[in-house]
Amino acid sequence: MKQRMIFRMILTVLFFMVFTVKNNTVKLYNKNINVYLFLPIALIFLDIADTNVPKLFFELKKDKNGDEYGDEYHIYDKITDSLSYLYVWYLLKLDIAYLYIILFRMIGVYQFVKNNNTSYLVYFPDFFKECILYSYFFKDPKYLPIVFIGKYIFEYSKYKLNLF
Repeated sequence: MKQRMIFRMILTVLFFMVFTVKNNTVKLYNKNINVYLFLPIALIFLDIADTNVPKLFFELKKDKNGDEYGDEYHIYDKITDSLSYLYVWYLLKLDIAYLYIILFRMIGVYQFVKNNNTSYLVYFPDFFKECILYSYFFKDPKYLPIVFIGKYIFEYSKYKLNLF
């Protein structure tokens, strides 16, 4: 599991070192892409990479239930997500509001790790990618509560109802 976390952090650092951000755009294949559209897609890609790419290099241990993605994986995954978000926030010099969103989630991740209780992931959802994407489509924050409510419903469905 630690290999996945290390792999993910190295991949994240390398990935964002490749892209230059100027005037809120990222140059990709000679095209300028708005960073607020690019960033959520890149973070999702990196999150998926830590579950699939390591399988190519080493055998993944399964937990007592035969699950490759057991409790230990989820702990490292949530910590890695938070560290990746902090790195991206710092690197891209994003607004301080995004830091508050990251720190809010980190409280939940800390409580999740400390208590081994996924309820904290519901109480402190990961709004970072959604807020970045919202910033791309809307300049006015008046619809942001709808995003928050939708995210709470998703997290509740995922961690309490086990629908995803």
